[in-house]
Amino acid sequence: MIAKAAGLDADLIVLDLEDSVRADDKAAARAALPGALERLHGRDAAVRVNAPDSAHFSDDLAMLDGVGDTLVVVPKVQSPADLAPLSGRALLPMIETPTGVLAAGAIAAAAGVAGLLVGTNDLAAALRLPPDAGRGH
Repeated sequence: MIAKAAGLDADLIVLDLEDSVRADDKAAARAALPGALERLHGRDAAVRVNAPDSAHFSDDLAMLDGVGDTLVVVPKVQSPADLAPLSGRALLPMIETPTGVLAAGAIAAAAGVAGLLVGTNDLAAALRLPPDAGRGH
């Protein structure tokens, strides 16, 4: 899968440690991450860690020491304080809750933030939108 990603015409390849990795596979995914980044052959890449309030976040922080200055995607950010443990890193916070939307300006102004991503599925669920709401509702 990493070889396929390396060959794609994408602006950024995001290696996910959050939703795409089952809880019992997270340690193995963290261990494989430095090698996966190497196999991307210098492509622009980011790592999506687990949410700051997750039981897996501290292990993700420790793993980041081994991946250099890789861009970090941080899910479910609700305030700039959620980014404090990642000081000194380039960050792409994900806005996925109503609280995050209200704090988006402050989050965007936090040190290290390169841009914001919106997690539309989680945001729609948090807003209790009907699954079939679409854009026209």
